[in-house]
Amino acid sequence: MTESRGLPASSAGNLARLRATAGQAFGGVLDLIFPPRCAGCGKVGNLLCPPCESKFQPAPMQHREIDPLSGLDVAFVYAEPLRQVIHAFKYDNQRRLAPLLGKHLYHAYQQQNWPATLITAVPLHAERLRERGYNQAALLAQSLADQMNKPCIPDALTKTRHTEPQAQLGAHERWLNVAGAYSADPVRVAGKSVIIVDDVVTTGATLRQCATALLAAGAARVWALTVASPSI
Repeated sequence: MTESRGLPASSAGNLARLRATAGQAFGGVLDLIFPPRCAGCGKVGNLLCPPCESKFQPAPMQHREIDPLSGLDVAFVYAEPLRQVIHAFKYDNQRRLAPLLGKHLYHAYQQQNWPATLITAVPLHAERLRERGYNQAALLAQSLADQMNKPCIPDALTKTRHTEPQAQLGAHERWLNVAGAYSADPVRVAGKSVIIVDDVVTTGATLRQCATALLAAGAARVWALTVASPSI
């Protein structure tokens, strides 16, 4: 269920489901013309083939408190073939991978069963969003929210300034790079218990800054869920 500006939650949810149905129908037509290839190995037949999915390595992390986050959980280790799958999802416009990865986020959530009342995503800066055309974290957040039957407000957080790509920086530089780079909408998050969703976590600097912004805007508690981490 999606809560959108200017629409009641029920109407927004119906609109989201209608869009999803239309998207699935269109995707089915495209699959007949251009059969999907596995994002992990390139084999024709599935967006994510069972052999590749079976190679995803479960993350040993079950629950970590990283101030100010009340908890952080990760589904998998960031290793091949998952690394290639996430790259395709993030940079190659493979948006239909969101539900396939989102189901693993939901399994991770079920292990914790945090009493969340709202799902959101790590935002992209407006410039980066224009370049990419979509926010992969927002797609994951919506997939998770649908399975949890909880409201999703992917734009509850805003990235207020452009930052350097975190992958190019060391741990301390990552923290400085994103310090104060996020804000949250008090109207939408005050009093809510929030799960932030992202695709990959390394040092946790971005998620911690997002949590800081949510708490400053009045959120009650904040947790984070990600698909993968290379540094567990």
